[in-house]
Amino acid sequence: MDKKLKTNMLVIGKSGIGKSSLLNYIFGLEQEKTGIGRPVTAAGLYHHGYDCGTAFTINLYDTWGLEANQAKRWKDLIVTEVRRHDCEHITEWFHTIIYVFSAKSARIEGFEKAIIRELIDQGNRVITVLTHCDLPNVDGAIHQMEAILEDLGIDKRNIVRACSVSKKLLGGLESEPFGLEDVIHNIRKNLWQSICLKVPANVLTHAQLLMESWRNDLYDYIEETATVFNASSLRTVNRINDYAGRSVEAVYESISQYGEEKMAAAITYYCQLANQLSALAGERTGKPKWGQFTDFDFPRDRVDVVCELLANLVVGLIPFAIFFLPSSNRDTRVQELKEGIDAGYSRILETLSHEAQKLGVQLLQMQAA
Repeated sequence: MDKKLKTNMLVIGKSGIGKSSLLNYIFGLEQEKTGIGRPVTAAGLYHHGYDCGTAFTINLYDTWGLEANQAKRWKDLIVTEVRRHDCEHITEWFHTIIYVFSAKSARIEGFEKAIIRELIDQGNRVITVLTHCDLPNVDGAIHQMEAILEDLGIDKRNIVRACSVSKKLLGGLESEPFGLEDVIHNIRKNLWQSICLKVPANVLTHAQLLMESWRNDLYDYIEETATVFNASSLRTVNRINDYAGRSVEAVYESISQYGEEKMAAAITYYCQLANQLSALAGERTGKPKWGQFTDFDFPRDRVDVVCELLANLVVGLIPFAIFFLPSSNRDTRVQELKEGIDAGYSRILETLSHEAQKLGVQLLQMQAA
């Protein structure tokens, strides 16, 4: 069984802007390529697997052939592929999305803006890298491109200036590549922020499915329990209410357990990937430890803290109770009972949504703690 840690990266950008040089500079991928890239789609999205040592693999998805004359096709293709990876299992996510532009070309085309807007609107964090920033007379173009990217919604910290290869300068001096530390730093930061938003959202989706199943089960229980002979009986109502309360407690426990498992898996993955990226970056630069990363180191003992937050997600839920009006008609009484179920169901979903949003904020705050 393959125990290697794997990460999925989507790298977007037109041909000739320095994507290959950038990836080789950051990750050393040119030398580590394992086999020929295979197309993910017939439209030109290609996948390559790269072994970075014995314990780490990078799955790279590259937009080969991205051009303006097929703007809509490319936009739809990229957005569809990102959505396909956006599932409950963290190992399937696109952990990194990098959009590469060249300061030499000094241009961000309209279709590229549309792709970035769509990715951001879907809740993705995009790192934009400007290559060829070491060239003379590109400062003006760089500032202009940075302003455009910020207007599109890219966080300023996710705009990285880079030079991927060293060059001989006049006088025999040699320029040094730069940008690696910022890219790795942002990969780690963006992954944690994605965890803070996606895991609570996944827990909420799972909770909504469980709650819907619970409601349908109660509908069936009401139909079976409330007969023409006992529908108006308070004893029948209490029996239904008791069943609803006991069954919803089981749902609460299941939600909490699911959330703990997903968050523990996410934190474990984050720690493993962060360690691999730090080691890989150290190999590229000769620096074994990077002090600037310490604010995103996540001690494993914080798993317990996060699990406690997830447990609190269901603690504040409103206790279940059925409110009804007296009626002697069986069909009317059944409808009243179901409406009571619906009211409790709606209140619980509202509370779950609020608690999931609060959990995301608490997790983001832990990043800086």
